[in-house]
Amino acid sequence: MEKEFLDKVKTMWLSGYGLRRHNKRRVIAWWRDICQNYGISFASV
Repeated sequence: MEKEFLDKVKTMWLSGYGLRRHNKRRVIAWWRDICQNYGISFASV
């Protein structure tokens, strides 16, 4: 389940969601929430 979740997140990221500069802070906060909620470190992504 966790792997499927990570694949979904990576797909969103690669689709350009994480590349919009005006959304950068929002994306960082979003990643931080995910990491806290799922116990995933940035290094493992």
